[in-house]
Amino acid sequence: MLTSVHRPYEGSEWTSWGEIASNLARVALQDSHKKIVETLEVDSEVLDNIHEQFLELVFDHNIRIHSFQEGRGMSGIRGLDEKVVSDFSSKFGLPKVETIESIDANHMQMAKCKIRSDESYRAIAGVLKQFLKNESPGADLLIRSAIQTQQEETLNARQEADTCCATTSYYSIPSRNRWFVGRTKKLKELEEKLITSDNCQKLALVGLGGVGKTQVALQFAYTVKKHWPDYSIFWVPALSAESFKQAFRDIATRCSIALNPEEEDPKESVWRYLNSDLAGKWLLIVDNADDEEILFGGSSNSRSITDYLPESENGLILFTTRHREIAVSLARNEIVEVQEMDQKEAETFLKKSLTQNELLQEQTTITELLNELAFLPLAIAQAAAYLNAMQSSIPEYLALLRSTEQNIVRLLSREFRDDTRYKNLKNSVAATWLVSFDQIRRTKQYLGR
Repeated sequence: MLTSVHRPYEGSEWTSWGEIASNLARVALQDSHKKIVETLEVDSEVLDNIHEQFLELVFDHNIRIHSFQEGRGMSGIRGLDEKVVSDFSSKFGLPKVETIESIDANHMQMAKCKIRSDESYRAIAGVLKQFLKNESPGADLLIRSAIQTQQEETLNARQEADTCCATTSYYSIPSRNRWFVGRTKKLKELEEKLITSDNCQKLALVGLGGVGKTQVALQFAYTVKKHWPDYSIFWVPALSAESFKQAFRDIATRCSIALNPEEEDPKESVWRYLNSDLAGKWLLIVDNADDEEILFGGSSNSRSITDYLPESENGLILFTTRHREIAVSLARNEIVEVQEMDQKEAETFLKKSLTQNELLQEQTTITELLNELAFLPLAIAQAAAYLNAMQSSIPEYLALLRSTEQNIVRLLSREFRDDTRYKNLKNSVAATWLVSFDQIRRTKQYLGR
């Protein structure tokens, strides 16, 4: 029996690409297999002779043939948008001895099996098992042994996949936030919607400024990196058109995407790459998607940020934004709301951030402080930074918070080093908090009526 995967029995129109590769190889390696490539041309005399000789062997020895065909054409490479080996060329055309099966993959994917659950692997293995069962004495015992071995190896399939995929995945994400705590339910919800489910490719995290949307998204990125290493992960700040462009330039560098020297803007090249099968699986996180003009463009005819967001079966996009209207525009009804921390999360975060252990003994004042800060993670981080730097007590800090609004603004405007925030956002902290505080307090007052 012969089992074949996308072989060009009748030649291929794509041999011109092989000739190009052959020429490049000859330059680089001082060697060439161009003659071999030429035999794959349609109507090649050498290929016709090989074909006729093989058919004689098939009939003389009663050989059965099972041919696999590529089910999809190539995509993402200019000029390569069809099947590499046509349906006509990938079979012998001998219905009495040949069976034909199509695999839902392109030429590059169908014979590359990363794990045993891959469709290509299951299809090829199934044909071979059936052949053994029908043709070989004692095949049942052999098949049972093979199945047992497969089951044992399946236990390590994830580890094998991790090792395989680690060499092909790329990461362009900020450093992990080692002070991150809690948010377990939100992370689980993101996992279920984006990873486990098959019908969600875009999702938006929505919440007030300082509520921790960016940190939830960052933690999710590292969760995906650890448990689903076949995903490449890219972080794109939407603070400005320039920050978006720079992030795409970083992606191009990490993924070794060749940029057109005549194009200063890398967004087009990265967009084209992420839309192609070559990119594999990826997660794109668009952080701080708050400015409608930056996202969707103004009155000019120039392309906006959203015009460069890729659309691919293999890709996922996670947005963070303060505005629900923007979230709906970007992700429709796939929205996860991020609210202030609960009591336990806030206490854990504060205690983890403080350097003065004696402050941790004042449970009553800790609770008062967290209530005054409306359980906002950013406010808690600033309070901890102030207490650590000034060696103040919690009651002293509370007194400042409860003074005049001018003093509150001065306190909240105090610069503090925070590696988890973008550098150019430092001066907007006070305004962010005051708006968030006011909205949270008004909501609580309304619910308390």
